[in-house]
Amino acid sequence: MKIKELIEKLKSCDPEEEVILAKDNEGNGYSPLSNISHDIYRPESTWSGELVEYERNRKDGDIDVVTLWPVN
Repeated sequence: MKIKELIEKLKSCDPEEEVILAKDNEGNGYSPLSNISHDIYRPESTWSGELVEYERNRKDGDIDVVTLWPVN
């Protein structure tokens, strides 16, 4: 999902509501949003990858991302 798509979805939300992150796609746990960061995502497959330090060790195929970090 692109940031512009997320912004569109959030426009219909109450700005005073908390943001909760799901642990996984099956809903096996939840945690409040703690922080965000700007990172580089290196896909390893169509559904998984790793974050690498921003602007270091950049490789072809790396993607600039905003990462949402849970409290727990």
